[in-house]
Amino acid sequence: MSSDLLRALEGLHDLVLVLDAEGTCRHAGPNPLPSKLFRTNSDGAEGLSLSELFEPDLQDRLQSVARDTARGCSAHFSFELGEAGRFELEAVRSQSGELTVLGVRRAEPSSASSSLELAVLEQIMETGVAGIFVLDPSGTIIYANCAAAEILGLAGSDLVNQRFDSEDWTCYDLDGTETPVSEHPVMQVLESKQPVHDVRKALDTADGERKLISINGAPVLDAKGEVERLVFSVRDITREAQEVDLRERMNREMESLARLDSLSMLAGGVAHDFNNILVGMLGGAELVRELLAPDHPARAALELLEQGALRASELTHQLLAFSGKSRFVVGPRNLSALVRETSCLLEALVSKEANLLLAPADDLPLIDIDSTQVGQVIMNMVLNASQALRPGGGEISVVTRCVDVCAEDLRSAVHVGEDARPGQYVVLEVSDDGAGMPPEVAARVFDPFYSTKPEGHGLGLAAVIGVVRAHHGFVRLQTEPGVGTRFSLGFPVTTSSAPSERAAAVKAKEPFRGTVLIVDDESFVRTVARRILEHAGCRVHTAEDGAAGLATFAQHREEIDAVVLDLSMPRISGADVLAELRRLSPELPVVVTSGFADEAQFAGDPATRFL
Repeated sequence: MSSDLLRALEGLHDLVLVLDAEGTCRHAGPNPLPSKLFRTNSDGAEGLSLSELFEPDLQDRLQSVARDTARGCSAHFSFELGEAGRFELEAVRSQSGELTVLGVRRAEPSSASSSLELAVLEQIMETGVAGIFVLDPSGTIIYANCAAAEILGLAGSDLVNQRFDSEDWTCYDLDGTETPVSEHPVMQVLESKQPVHDVRKALDTADGERKLISINGAPVLDAKGEVERLVFSVRDITREAQEVDLRERMNREMESLARLDSLSMLAGGVAHDFNNILVGMLGGAELVRELLAPDHPARAALELLEQGALRASELTHQLLAFSGKSRFVVGPRNLSALVRETSCLLEALVSKEANLLLAPADDLPLIDIDSTQVGQVIMNMVLNASQALRPGGGEISVVTRCVDVCAEDLRSAVHVGEDARPGQYVVLEVSDDGAGMPPEVAARVFDPFYSTKPEGHGLGLAAVIGVVRAHHGFVRLQTEPGVGTRFSLGFPVTTSSAPSERAAAVKAKEPFRGTVLIVDDESFVRTVARRILEHAGCRVHTAEDGAAGLATFAQHREEIDAVVLDLSMPRISGADVLAELRRLSPELPVVVTSGFADEAQFAGDPATRFL
């Protein structure tokens, strides 16, 4: 309790006792204690309980006071003390429950002034222990505690005699609009003669700080029902609001991640099934091409079929990239070199009216990436920038640089890989001076299947997220309507060395003519693979699942020279089938096929290849 408030209370009573939550006296004063009422004098009161302070005759009344104040109510009673006269005792507990104030004074004839002072005291304590203001009916501050002065950015003495709408501070609604004087909480209480509770406002203080405050206030009325005083408590809830905002943002991000995880699982499954179908289509088309004469008229139609299948294959690869399950062949690469390698494709992607500026930095550190996937990301980003330009064209820039990224940078990113850590990152920036995006579009731009373009499928940027997450990177987005957009993709710097540039001499091998076992649960894939291998001169056995594959291998073990094994199958998985094949024949060549990125688990097996 502030010394100013304590002096104000002592000015209203002959004696003030301040008790803590345990009922122990923490302050007594300012006058000596009547010996017939108290067991000790004021100098020895601190540290004593009520039962140790007061004479036994008052114990029952004091227990009633304790019960009332424990419920948050004020208490009042009067009593005779022989020749000492009649006394009044008032007790009020603070809203926090931390302090109880007992005021004792000699009973005097009732007066409007004493009733008003008691009402002011009760309202001060019941409103709270934050910033306390007492105002007269004109809106002038006649009392303010230290907390009130701190909230407003002034010294306590500077507040007294100022009006509530002083130019030293400004009150705003939460939407940023300055609060009209007529709608200020002080005016609301003054005009309605009713209290206000938890009115939230923004406040520009005298020392230039913007705060969020919660206002509670109540009128003190005289016998005629007119306002004599206004009592307000004000809490600085800036940090509390920031914490709530942070929790809400984290909850939104968690919900977004959960949706993305669900969609990625769905996308991965759908893409895998489509991939199997496309394998059959492309394999069948290749087989037909081998069977047709070079000048056969059906070749033109076959090329159209292959082009359509390849476009569908690109779409499934983007779905797999979004799901994080596409096949990655990761190695140390220079991002600037990759940008230069794709420059011709980038020029072909953008509109003829667009000006494409490439500014890859020299001497960038290496990053561990899948060159094919990140190359596709670069093309997706440039194509997206080209489509964002306004009619008449514009400028697209592709920049690479190395930056130091701190934890705050990662927190401010729109997407961050699970294992992303502060440190050095190589950043790809793709900017355009197009129309930019309003906040509601920017919030959804990475959502799968969301597109503002009639011809868009909404997978380009969603696939970017999948690739960046798989590379433990981050994505930042800066956009402003009418100005343009910048995407920044960060990839962590690697400590690996660049691969040797030595040319490896590869000797030509004789065509394979052995017996092959194909194990795949997709009949379409089995049929096409069998025909391709038979056309190449191989003998082929097929099996529709893992159990049938093991049974077929056991039956033809001596003649089977190699196995083509699908990794994703019901009943017995491809990994379990491979383990059993390795137990039976450790050196048997096995080609594992999968649309998912499972190659790493076979890296230690020289007789196994991944397709």
